[in-house]
Amino acid sequence: MTLEEEVFKKYKFDNNKLFKYGFTKDNNKYYYNEMFHNKEFEAKIIIDNSILSDKVIDLNYNEEY
Repeated sequence: MTLEEEVFKKYKFDNNKLFKYGFTKDNNKYYYNEMFHNKEFEAKIIIDNSILSDKVIDLNYNEEY
């Protein structure tokens, strides 16, 4: 079990709040992207079947941080 699965296993996501925060939905998955640190990095969050996964991309090198 990943850290995200362990932390969020007892929570249920509220779809309406996800949309209000800025998530989008495609093929029953929820997506949120945000650039930070002078637009040098991008955070990507995906919720699929109530399982949250995330990653940070270094945009200068187009690699996962």
